[in-house]
Amino acid sequence: MIHIAYYISAFDKSQAVRACTIIDAYSRVNPFVFFYIRTSAADWLFNLHLRNNYFYYEAKIDAIPLKAGGVKADSSSLLLEFEKFYEAWDEHLHHETQFLLENKIALVLGDIPPLAFAAARNVRVHSVGIGNFSPEELLQKYMAEIPGFMEYVKRMRHEYRHADLLLRLPFHSEMDAFRNIRDIPLVCRQARRRRNDIRRFLGCEPADRIVLLALDEKDQIRLNLDALKKFPHYKFVFPGTKSSDQKFIAFVEQSLPLEELINAADFVIALPEYRIIADCIANSSPLLFTIPEGTPVHAPLLDAAHNHCTSVFLNNEDFFQGNWREALLYLEDSPALDQNIRLDGAAVAARKIDDFLKSTTLHSSRRNVSAANPRKE
Repeated sequence: MIHIAYYISAFDKSQAVRACTIIDAYSRVNPFVFFYIRTSAADWLFNLHLRNNYFYYEAKIDAIPLKAGGVKADSSSLLLEFEKFYEAWDEHLHHETQFLLENKIALVLGDIPPLAFAAARNVRVHSVGIGNFSPEELLQKYMAEIPGFMEYVKRMRHEYRHADLLLRLPFHSEMDAFRNIRDIPLVCRQARRRRNDIRRFLGCEPADRIVLLALDEKDQIRLNLDALKKFPHYKFVFPGTKSSDQKFIAFVEQSLPLEELINAADFVIALPEYRIIADCIANSSPLLFTIPEGTPVHAPLLDAAHNHCTSVFLNNEDFFQGNWREALLYLEDSPALDQNIRLDGAAVAARKIDDFLKSTTLHSSRRNVSAANPRKE
């Protein structure tokens, strides 16, 4: 059995979900692999998407998450979190080094905390990064305001240089801190269940227009529900507890993969997270989104929403006030976009990781044989 450590940042749920998609694909390529997941993302995300070929370890593996949407970022507080994390860097690195040694890890994957590549280097294990941006690129947006971020940008780029390979997803920035980059197609999740089955499961009538509110609780509470109640023949599906109003249908996030709901819905309301945009593309689902003020924005992801999704952007006020009627009518009348984008990124990533692992294992074996039996000239 081959042991692989997978370090997963938790900027939002995107990193965890796409890691699950890659793990699932890799398990079909090579059934003799076992994953050791290190992350601060919730364990239910992995329980929902994976079988039994992994151990989950909750761990602090990077500084405070940088969300693409949600609460307004406080740059001073963010700097403090980075200072705290890097003051304890040696302790973090020692702990992860011991973890890799104790579990006989053969390969480290990272999406995309610098600590993963530092620990791999410490134990002389090869490492592969996966992602569409690296957080130090977003940190640079704060440097004009607070120069103190410069130190952490340099440190993160230094550790990224130690990764042997980066599998770069679409909608990416340059990510030029990595030495060896291979582009792969979109990692996404397509629905497996029939659309009407999910709609019946939710208790919706055939004539209902279903709007998926793919928002965290802190964003849900900002919505003007009174405005939404005035929409005729619309029902709003959201993650959370049961609602007393029949127009609002709650579902338990831990019970149903989001891609099934995205496919079943007529419209998706969300912030611009990678997994939301990727799954809207994969399931041809219309998207209505906004960007909360003051949050770091990954521009290529926004371009993807406009160019590969049937989508509408609303300003913060209209979005959270529920002024959606015209936008939803526009989405309803808009034809689906002709997709010219590959959706098999997980399978491609799995093959590339397996090929990389085999090549490095073969190289190590030859090196060991050569050392034991030096060739005579």
